Amino acid sequence: MKLADLRSRTDLDLEGLAAAAAALLPDLVGRQTRYKVTDVPDLRTLRYYITEGLLDGPLSYDGGCARFGYRHVLQVIAVKKLQSEYLPIRKIREMLSGLEDRALDRIVRDGAPETSKPPGGLGTGLLRSILGRRGTAAPAPASWSRHELAPGLELHVRNDFPIRESNPKTLAQRVEELLRKWKGDTA
Repeated sequence: MKLADLRSRTDLDLEGLAAAAAALLPDLVGRQTRYKVTDVPDLRTLRYYITEGLLDGPLSYDGGCARFGYRHVLQVIAVKKLQSEYLPIRKIREMLSGLEDRALDRIVRDGAPETSKPPGGLGTGLLRSILGRRGTAAPAPASWSRHELAPGLELHVRNDFPIRESNPKTLAQRVEELLRKWKGDTA
């Protein structure tokens, strides 16, 4: 199945929308690497997307069954594409709100515009606080590496981070302080 094959469709039920997304997402988006983000949305997730304003409401109802079309497929793929770029749902909703199909096509093809991506990545503030460099602006990194410390806990390190010049004990102490503080805040 190709995305263009769905351009004139207006008769997809929710299961058909999920099936179309499942067929197209592997080629258009690939695998999700973010914790708890699924590669393909299920029916419950699609309902959530509608509730959250990430997807338009149904085009129509046929005997109580909601009908969806090409635009909805585009919206699902755009959401998954932006999630794969580590953008939060709130930001994705802002970006997709009111977009025409051509703009959604561009996001599906190219991803988020550079101006929508946070400078230094989403983890810049946390990394800066861990390293004690609050007042300095991080340069735009070329890339990040992600390390899972435990289920649900990741450490993101900019590839140009001077690891050889860093004191591992000092870094470990800062991470430990952060975890202690976080544990105290959630207790």
